[in-house]
Amino acid sequence: METYHKLADLLLELETVLRKMDLWEMEVPTKEDLLSQEPFCIDTLSFLQWLKFILLPNFKMMIEQSVPLPTQCNISPMAEEYFTGETWKHRQVNSIIQSIKDIDELLSSTDNV
Repeated sequence: METYHKLADLLLELETVLRKMDLWEMEVPTKEDLLSQEPFCIDTLSFLQWLKFILLPNFKMMIEQSVPLPTQCNISPMAEEYFTGETWKHRQVNSIIQSIKDIDELLSSTDNV
């Protein structure tokens, strides 16, 4: 249960950072967009939409229902890729990336069964 509590704290931290940076995605995707079979729904959602509407709700549901958590998580490389370039040049996105790295590390370093 400790892993569930730690994950809940990390998810809240990620949400808080996104909100503080005014990156909490408000545009609600269509149901069809949410059903993408591509990794990170890259063909239908922005990475920020994927975080808010896919990752966070799915992990929260897993915590609430005590569903076994993944034992491998590797989201931070996608975050690092997404937050490169001119769009993010003058924004302090390191805290977002670090929050995601913390989630990766927690889930990849413990047996969550």
